Amino acid sequence: MAYRTVYGDPQNGFDIDLPWEYHNDYRLRNTIYPLFHALPMFLLKWTGLDTNFAIRVCPYVVHSLLVIVGDLYLWRIGKNTVGKEATMVAFVFYLTNRVQNSLISRPFTNSVEEILTIVAFWFY
Repeated sequence: MAYRTVYGDPQNGFDIDLPWEYHNDYRLRNTIYPLFHALPMFLLKWTGLDTNFAIRVCPYVVHSLLVIVGDLYLWRIGKNTVGKEATMVAFVFYLTNRVQNSLISRPFTNSVEEILTIVAFWFY
């Protein structure tokens, strides 16, 4: 959706297939997260640095900022609830969890939901 926002509707028979959550029939997802990715893509396009590699890597780089924020808030929650030593042990398990690392690092909307839940829990 971010690519379509930056570069418009496809031309020359090349079609960009959106996930079903974004189709007009369902509209389950908000467009804020794709627009969060579209802003750096607009910047790359405006500066002329929008190579195939840069556009392909851009969502991962932008999403990594959110992952860092989620990790910081998870550290704060752990430190306040179980202490620093137990949080350090928990982070060893958290950072070596293969499934967690393979899913949280991808720019999925569900990853953002997990991160925002962690941040919301801190403010709860």
